[in-house]
Amino acid sequence: MKTQKITLGFLFLLTLVFFSSCTKYDRPAELSVDAQSLEFDNYTLNRKFNIVNMGDELLSVAAYSDEEWVTVIGGDVRLSHAQSTIVSIQINPEFFEEYGVYSANLFLQSNGGNYTIPISVYYYQSEEPQLAVDLDYLKFTSNTTQNYFTIYNDGVGDMNFLLDTDASWVQFSQNIGTIAQDEEQRIYVDVDRAGLDAGIYSTEINIISNGGNTIIDLDMDVAVYSITFFNPVFTTIEILSPEFDPVQIEAGEHYSFLFTDNPASFVYTASTQGVTDSGTPLGINILWDEEIDVSGYDSPTFNLNISADYFFLAVKNTGNYYLDLWSINYGNDFQIDDDFSIPNDAMEYGVAYYDAFEDTDIYARLSGTAYDVKWSQGVEFVFPWTENQSVLLENNFKKSTLIRDNLKSSSTKSLMVKPFKRSVTKPKGSIDLYNKR
Repeated sequence: MKTQKITLGFLFLLTLVFFSSCTKYDRPAELSVDAQSLEFDNYTLNRKFNIVNMGDELLSVAAYSDEEWVTVIGGDVRLSHAQSTIVSIQINPEFFEEYGVYSANLFLQSNGGNYTIPISVYYYQSEEPQLAVDLDYLKFTSNTTQNYFTIYNDGVGDMNFLLDTDASWVQFSQNIGTIAQDEEQRIYVDVDRAGLDAGIYSTEINIISNGGNTIIDLDMDVAVYSITFFNPVFTTIEILSPEFDPVQIEAGEHYSFLFTDNPASFVYTASTQGVTDSGTPLGINILWDEEIDVSGYDSPTFNLNISADYFFLAVKNTGNYYLDLWSINYGNDFQIDDDFSIPNDAMEYGVAYYDAFEDTDIYARLSGTAYDVKWSQGVEFVFPWTENQSVLLENNFKKSTLIRDNLKSSSTKSLMVKPFKRSVTKPKGSIDLYNKR
């Protein structure tokens, strides 16, 4: 009987070990990927996919490609149980020497399994003409009677173009023409001030072609001195200067201050800040404040740039939830908590400016839940570290298990923000100025 009791006891212990090893808390890390292959072309140079840890143990993933023209963002991560993240793949066609089909492999290696995802790039020449222009603004100072711009055909086949303006004082070196593929045409613009009163005159140059249409803004000074400010950033800039009324310049627009003669110097302050639809401020108030020596300039144009110490935040949300209760630079001394709301409608929304750091982390709350999503600089996004830089965060998280410990109070309350507007080309011959903060 003693032997039987020992045997039964041993079998009972084995049963306990067996069932405990099958519980969900002991499942090893398991890598799950929602992409089997990735295809790109001339117009699709960025794709994203999700990776998820289906196990309970911590999952460590390393992602890399066997071709230099493939950039992997967000592929080296550590994920806890049920945690997901987005991996972004960017194609760099400047490495391609000719048109054709290019192939590569994306390798995902982890302690929860390995994946190889084939990449195909169909890099072909456009089958239609495609209009391109080297600028979108021309300024004629009082001492200038001729300027020029260049039209390009970046597509296939001949491109026919027509130039038009409603200003009788503007003449073109040619109004119509044909540009062969991969060729260009320089257009000279002459202005005639005869009989015009002193002031600044504005018009538009309309370029119409079978490869698309575009507009170039044109300003002409007549017997005046002008100082023009151009807004190359993403939000409205307000400029204050003694003896002038306050001026607001929309993104991509310009404004000129007029003088009878060169004033030798110009004192101004300027500011810009992200706002909600209802006008509530968000993020950092960016400031410019200086006295400019213009004595050596002939009616200059200045660009009000924002240095690479800051970035403009934009968001595109395709997840199941709205995103609110945001923390930017979470966990460091520059943390800002703004409670704006991003709907899950796949539109790009512009938000505001924030400090840019190598370790910038951004959190948002899945609205109506207790859980957060997170983006990290160098993982889910990468700062280009250039002036007037922006970051577009993309979210397709269906769920999350992250919870912040240090959510500060916010002056905003789930307010809506505005659609994202891209920046534009700076004027030819313009001078760069930079913010003080």
